[in-house]
Parts: sequence; structure tokens; C-alpha cells
Amino acid sequence: MPIRQETLECHKRAIGAVIEVARKDPSAPLDLTAMAAIASMGECHFLRVFEEVTSVSPVRFLAALRIERAKHLLLETSLSVTTICFEVGYNSLGTFTRLFTEYVGLCPGSFRRLHEELLRSPIDGMIAKYLRRQPPLCLQCAIAGSVTGPTGFQGVIFLGLFPSTMPRGWPVAGSLLPRQGRFELAGSGNSTPSCLMAAGFPADSTVTQYLLPSPNELLVDAVSLPRQFSQSPPQTIDLTLRPLGAFDPPILIALPSLLREDPYGDSQFPRSVGAAHA
Repeated sequence: MPIRQETLECHKRAIGAVIEVARKDPSAPLDLTAMAAIASMGECHFLRVFEEVTSVSPVRFLAALRIERAKHLLLETSLSVTTICFEVGYNSLGTFTRLFTEYVGLCPGSFRRLHEELLRSPIDGMIAKYLRRQPPLCLQCAIAGSVTGPTGFQGVIFLGLFPSTMPRGWPVAGSLLPRQGRFELAGSGNSTPSCLMAAGFPADSTVTQYLLPSPNELLVDAVSLPRQFSQSPPQTIDLTLRPLGAFDPPILIALPSLLREDPYGDSQFPRSVGAAHA
């Protein structure tokens, strides 16, 4: 085995051990020093290697695991938001609420209410209504491409352009594909996108599965965009859906809320601009 490949495999084993500990108990007090010790690395070296393997920082990865746990507690228990804050390892309700909103796109209370609303109004109707809308013309198409999935995959596919390298919160632009195929997305003049993500849900997904996607069912692909991203000429990017891997942080965005014309929360989602083609 080439030295570089051997080193990479060694790094993956070390980072995998850290992620395994974090997944078992996201609320554990794992700071950078503790995580580096689990990996048997110095802190600076660990930080660089973790980002090389996962594409995100260890702090953000751990926060994503904690927010994922909080989402489960919000929908599966009647615990208060304050109790859940402490349950997942945060000592400050303000910090927890800020991070939850940043990652999910909704504050904790709004996320719980969204679930209750979708149980009364099935998400299939929301998807159908969104797809019936006349898509705005992509006069300034920034990205065009295709999304393909495994053989036999049938379901809707969410597309989003995000200003951060790790997809979270509200995308700056997005669209919904009823099936695998071609797409076009217009850019946003307010910020330069850093990541394009596609998330595919099987056609028989339930409301809970849309809000708490299982790694075994959700199919994703995400591509980091160059820092010098230019919208002219349009970029061509093809995405291939795959299951989430061990080194992927969870997808936390409350994707069904992006279909709403007036989404919950204080932040107003910029209307999706794009077109899907069969």
C-alpha cells in the first residue's frame, strides 16, 4: 500500500474512533483536547486531519450530533426545550437555541410545531402544491446539472445552494425535483454560495422521516464550490446520490419547511429560484 494511502487509512481509523465516541453520547464534554487524545494526536494535527477526513471541523461535527439528538427529543418526547438543552450537553439555552436555529433553519419550538402541523396536513400535499407552482424562469442561471441516484430510486430530491461549506439553515437558493433528472438554479446576489447539496427521500417517506431522516434511507451528495465561484458562464455540476457515510455529519435542515411560502421562524427563506426538468 502506498505511504499516502496507508497514512489516510490510519487517519480515518483515528477520526472514526472519535466520531464513534461522540455518536454514543453527544452530550459528553468532548472538547478539542479530549477528542485529540482519543485520536492520539496533537491538537493542531488532529484539527487538520479531522477536517481533511470529514470536510468540517470537529466542533461543528459534535454540534451537529447534539442538534440531531435534540431533534429526536423534540419530536419523540414532551420534554421542554430547556430540559432538552441540558440533555444534549449545553449549559446555555441561548447558545443551544442559536445553534439549533443555525443548523435546522427553525428554532426548537417552531420545529416541534412544524411536525404537529405536518401530521394534520400531509407533506405529500405540500410537495404537490409546490410542484404545481409555475417555476420562475432562470434568467441568470448560476448552476445547471443533473442528479442521479441508485437504480430503482423513486422519490423527491431537495436541492440547495448554501453559503457555508457544511449545508445548514436556509439555502440562498433551492428547488425540488420530483424525480432524478436535470436542474437549473439561479444564484443569489447577496452572498457567494460555498456548497451545493442534493437530498433524496424515498417516495414512501413519512413526515417523521422527512424531519428525522435515517442515514439508511436518506440519499445525499454535496459538492464544495470554488472560492472564486462565478455565475457567468453557468457552472455545470452533476450530483450522484449515495447513503450517508460514517464520516458525514447528519443532515439537520428542516427540509419540508422550505416548501412553505411563509416558513416558520424569524429568518425569512429567500424564495427558491430554479427549474427542474424530467
